[in-house]
Amino acid sequence: MGQKISVRRRCAWGWAALILLAALCLPVAAQTASKRGAPEAAADAMLDRAEALYAQKQYPNAIPVYQEIFNKYPQWNYAAHALMMIGVCQDAMGQKDKAIESLKFEIEKYPAVRGFSDTGYMMLVAAYQSAGKNDEAREVAGRYRTLVAQGALAPPDFNNRMYQNTIGKLDAAATAQPAPNPTPAATRAPARQPADPSGPPKIVSMEPANGAADVDPAAVKELKVEFDMPMGGGFSWTGGGPNFPQIPEGQRPRWSDDRMTCYLPVLLKSGWQYRLGLNSKSHKNFRSQAGVPLTPVLYQFSTSGTPPPAPQIVSMEPANGAADVDAAAVKELKVEFDVPMGGGFSWCGGGDHYPTVPQGQRPRWSDDRKTCYLPVQLKPGWSYQLGLNSPSFQNFRSADGIPLSPVLYEFRTK
Repeated sequence: MGQKISVRRRCAWGWAALILLAALCLPVAAQTASKRGAPEAAADAMLDRAEALYAQKQYPNAIPVYQEIFNKYPQWNYAAHALMMIGVCQDAMGQKDKAIESLKFEIEKYPAVRGFSDTGYMMLVAAYQSAGKNDEAREVAGRYRTLVAQGALAPPDFNNRMYQNTIGKLDAAATAQPAPNPTPAATRAPARQPADPSGPPKIVSMEPANGAADVDPAAVKELKVEFDMPMGGGFSWTGGGPNFPQIPEGQRPRWSDDRMTCYLPVLLKSGWQYRLGLNSKSHKNFRSQAGVPLTPVLYQFSTSGTPPPAPQIVSMEPANGAADVDAAAVKELKVEFDVPMGGGFSWCGGGDHYPTVPQGQRPRWSDDRKTCYLPVQLKPGWSYQLGLNSPSFQNFRSADGIPLSPVLYEFRTK
């Protein structure tokens, strides 16, 4: 499992070239700093000061405050974020080598904190890439993939832009390497021998091929997996979320008559990364007729073409950047999108400038899933700051699964 540290969730703004908002998000039901104990409130205030200095591009002044956060609260996720932001500030100041050392220290100190270390690995890969140190970038990406495979870190969202610009770019480059020359017929291995029916089944072929790029989404109506022996007839296609292929309504997986090939009906999107599994540690219904399960296999590929457009915000009430908002009149924040959304949300933020959510209330969607409402209690003469999505929290997604690019939402009451 992942590394354990005490969690203080909030959303922090910033990053250098890659991201709009750096990401530690506060669920809307969580308490604000004014309702916490003194240590939490003090940490909030310190982080607010550091983030304000960063937002004003006062990087030399922000670094000591981030360092103090790490020194005082090393067991909180504030500390992991503070170390990361020291590297971000150094990068913004052109101190590339110092930025790399700070980001290296962060992932060494906090190698497997879910939701926090993930971003650190991606930023370190980006820093190495920016410095032209591609071998080092690949080594860090390899460590990240190993932790994901071990379950210490959560699998990435392959359509996350920060992932695509860092580790995803390395993966794409590796996939694009030319294949070796075909083996001459005279030296080819003999035809495959019949499998031992008492041993574990193995996959002979996959269509599309595992790791394939530029798959034609219009041409592929089924995923096809062939095994080296007759199977028992069950299946465990595992996974979920936007990277799992959509299955057409009313259809389900099927087997060939000889039970050696399984087909999964799919509806694929253009320009998309897909990721699913055959079996897992807890689901092992891909079994031979003797009852021996297939060793879990990760299956991933990408389609050609342009991905569906990301959702856009049509309007916000109060308007983004508004001043003199009537605190007594506003009972909800209202955000309208240009397309139907998936029904989730990531309202991000924390501290005194995150609006109070009334006890027992929560965000809601309009019937057409195009407008989200956040219940609030506003106070007069106050500035508010929150976010919709962040690099690590992207539950504002279209019905197609495309995440909203992170948006900073600010307004002030009179």
